[in-house]
Amino acid sequence: TADVCANQIPWAVDDNTVYEFAAADIAGGSASTGAVLAISNLTFTSTSIAGKMMVVQAANTVGDIGSNQFDLAIPRGGIRL
Repeated sequence: TADVCANQIPWAVDDNTVYEFAAADIAGGSASTGAVLAISNLTFTSTSIAGKMMVVQAANTVGDIGSNQFDLAIPRGGIRL
């Protein structure tokens, strides 16, 4: 099963903004070029969450997704204590 560190659980700042952690594949980036720890602002453009923002910190790199995409860390298997 998967789990997430208690310090990396997503949290809402207000009704329109949430902070989240992710693995990312940033074009031209790697752990050595600062892709890890990079901060990105994602704004949703459709459905009921249009206009809401997610501030994402890349806590890891990943190569199995498309370039300039994020693999959001959404807890499913529990919380690591």
